[in-house]
Amino acid sequence: MSHQVQSQGPENQQDQGRTHESNSQAKQKPQSSSYQTREGKLGPPPASWGGKPLEPIQAKQKKKPVQKKDSKKEKKPVQAKTGTSTSANSSSSSNGLPTQLKENMESMSGMDLSDVKVNYNSSKPKEMGALAYAQGNQIEIGPGQEKHLPHEAWHTVQQKQGRVQPNAQIQAKGLPLNNDAGLEKEADVMGEKAMSGNFTLSSHSSAYQSSALQMRSNLKTVQAKGVVQMTTISTNFGEFKDKSYSAVSDYGVRIELEFYPDKEKVDAKKIGLTQSLKSYMGGNAAAITPTQAERMDEDGVYLDRTARRNNPIYGGQQLDASKEDLNDTNNSGGNYKLGWNYKNSSDELQHKQAYLYDRPTRPGVGNDSGQIFETTALAIEGEQAGTYYGSVQWGWQKDGSGNFTKLALSKVSDGNPSASFIGAAERWNAAHSLGTIKTIKAPTNVYDNGYSVDFTVPNQTTISLTSTGVYTHNNEPYNAVRIEDGSGRTGKIKVADMQDQGDGDATVNLPIPE
Repeated sequence: MSHQVQSQGPENQQDQGRTHESNSQAKQKPQSSSYQTREGKLGPPPASWGGKPLEPIQAKQKKKPVQKKDSKKEKKPVQAKTGTSTSANSSSSSNGLPTQLKENMESMSGMDLSDVKVNYNSSKPKEMGALAYAQGNQIEIGPGQEKHLPHEAWHTVQQKQGRVQPNAQIQAKGLPLNNDAGLEKEADVMGEKAMSGNFTLSSHSSAYQSSALQMRSNLKTVQAKGVVQMTTISTNFGEFKDKSYSAVSDYGVRIELEFYPDKEKVDAKKIGLTQSLKSYMGGNAAAITPTQAERMDEDGVYLDRTARRNNPIYGGQQLDASKEDLNDTNNSGGNYKLGWNYKNSSDELQHKQAYLYDRPTRPGVGNDSGQIFETTALAIEGEQAGTYYGSVQWGWQKDGSGNFTKLALSKVSDGNPSASFIGAAERWNAAHSLGTIKTIKAPTNVYDNGYSVDFTVPNQTTISLTSTGVYTHNNEPYNAVRIEDGSGRTGKIKVADMQDQGDGDATVNLPIPE
């Protein structure tokens, strides 16, 4: 199959206005719409938590989660939490829920919670990288994390109602995961109400409670096995949160990712997000332009910036490398915002999270394909400039049988990013943004919209990319091009049949840890 694809996310849309397509090419719909598969603005919020009921594992994570297996019965969902809430300290006759919390939640949900057990000072949350979590009727509370009990208790309500289904996977463990932000927000809200007693039976008309009560007639639904939910990843310097994260059909994902710097440990006036990408199709490394191919290693890993940019901060504007540095990156753009954490001259704390929006997709790719990202937060101005604040992994993949998986947001590092990212950074530092592109086959085939050979050009023919979007045919990437040596004709050429000559703008360097 043949599909037009974008794999650079909303960044490609920034470049769209900088392409110079001929009038004849602009009339060819497939080529003139190379951004149709990527959103140029933030899409709708995640779907509400209604729908086919399932009983899953969910978790707000501190570290990469590990799901415990139960050989005697079906796996139940885990939900874990980091954050703040009021401590639940009512007494109970056993290790069940505190009496008042239990009674309030039963009144609010209509569910029987008498079988819920709370295990305090548990070592299990640490094993799966959480502060606390709920799995079936068991709540595991890490040492000193009792404040999360109301949140986790409401997760047991959600699971009893069978309202959570898997929508992702923790790659390292092969575990299913649900990272629906709506369920987490619901647990925050309802946990607080249950603790405060600030509810009445008439309030069952509220959005959360009415949906919960409506689910009582659907309790005989199939339970999802071993689903983990998480939205927060803690590092030594702050927290990564997936504000939203969802699959795009079976060929991509959409994410809003935030980094909240630790208010005590971080001292930076600008914090940007930068990321590497492992890109592959049919088991082979697959760059989307010749420029990015020059930055890529044999495993398909390179720094994820559009070919036309020399600034490694995701979404950041082009910089003049001769006189500008990373700290000259604008505070915000169409798909990113810088963060910060420092005290001003009046000793007042200035705090803001860093943010990026991305939507990497590749419609029509075959089996054994994927896009796997490692995103890290980097101080680019202030006392800690050049310091990495930890990194996380996310993305998607198709296995050898064509099964699609949205990878769970998971922790890669607490500080400096992985060796794979550092390798991508070193190649980035030695590279350039988009320069002169020439063909490297004798002759080089130029294809029409049906991927039949339209004409050929000699080796070392100069061409230009009419967009930095990518087209996929039989698991191979193509670019839309114009022949600059004489004819001006247009068509598509395989990315592997072209080479960037390295004469574009010098890249602005990323720091390389010692």
